[in-house]
Amino acid sequence: MNAAMTVILFTPTDYTVVRRTMRHLRTQTVPGELEVLITAPVAANVRLEPAEVTGFADVRVIEVGPVETLAAAHTVAIRQAQAPVVVLGEDHSFPEPGWAAALIAAHGQGYAAVGPAMINANPGTLTSWANYIPYFSSWRPGQPAEDRDYLASHNSSYKRDLLLACGGQLEFFLGVESILQQHLRAQGHRLRFESAAQTRHVNFSRWIPLIGQCVCGGRLYGGSRASWEQWPWWRRVIYVGGSPLIPLLRLRRMWPQARERFAVWPPLVWGALWHAVGEALGYGGGVGNAEKRYLDYETMRTRFVIAAEQRELAE
Repeated sequence: MNAAMTVILFTPTDYTVVRRTMRHLRTQTVPGELEVLITAPVAANVRLEPAEVTGFADVRVIEVGPVETLAAAHTVAIRQAQAPVVVLGEDHSFPEPGWAAALIAAHGQGYAAVGPAMINANPGTLTSWANYIPYFSSWRPGQPAEDRDYLASHNSSYKRDLLLACGGQLEFFLGVESILQQHLRAQGHRLRFESAAQTRHVNFSRWIPLIGQCVCGGRLYGGSRASWEQWPWWRRVIYVGGSPLIPLLRLRRMWPQARERFAVWPPLVWGALWHAVGEALGYGGGVGNAEKRYLDYETMRTRFVIAAEQRELAE
């Protein structure tokens, strides 16, 4: 086995969860350069379908036991990966055919991390855009490939040896990848946005799950940031008190991407408010159980989209 890149996927149940992503991986221009690692609580439940796992350098199922966080499952897989580059995949992110080749080529230029362009795979609802714009529009298609300070979380690729060098902190870093990327840049490494690598990401199109994801994501970010930077209590108090300003700061950053989509502003504002609630909880009380709850939102995305999109994804 001589893979150039390891793709890591997680399923909480069986193979059907990651089937569509696997089919997109098979359409890559360089499938023979890919090792695919599928992590699951119980390996025997995955039951790989032989016709769908041929053509890759290798496909393995890794049993990780009871999983409380996605970062924990990813950490196990990274330590067992054989390729020099690892990329985090999702059951709701479907790579375009040239995705793998573009990521591998960019890593050949010495970058520590390379992230793809993110396409909204279900653009038919305002809710989907309210999810896509704050989290992924910074890496929308059509922009030039260039060095960036941050890349899209849960979809980017990293040099495996740099991840392993994080040691016992790796699982923490994978919980909030912006902190991992900040850590890599502090060590003098470069990150690249590679516009030639594109993936279609399915976003929340139902309101209640979107609110839950905003609160959990905000708390995970706020609590992890305060912990990593070792904030004293008084700084936590200041940030909790200033949390009403967070939506204004987030919406200001979104303006370039959303200024021509006037209809999406009400749901954007609503999502920003709930994200601020989560951040305030994180600054004041730490991560709590947010990362465990976040696992539910980041897997089996078909539960969190409207019925028409569920049927489309099932097909």
